[in-house]
Amino acid sequence: MINHFTKNYPNNKTLHVAVMDLLGAPVEAIVNPANSGLSHGGGLAAVMSDQASPGLDIECRKIIEKIGKIPLTYAVPQGLMI
Repeated sequence: MINHFTKNYPNNKTLHVAVMDLLGAPVEAIVNPANSGLSHGGGLAAVMSDQASPGLDIECRKIIEKIGKIPLTYAVPQGLMI
């Protein structure tokens, strides 16, 4: 069940809040909120890791071995993504 709230503001601004299981959301992608070492120690990153195959952690380790830690706010370069 999804609980949601939408509030419209002037200048075509809208705030939409939804309380739901993010991993079950009807979206095409979810950004992995792992740390700069792509390890999944806690929070949403750990939940994603628990629900994914062991391949997620293996691929993340390979990326870090190849290019080093990912700077804060940066993404893994497209050619290295799983």
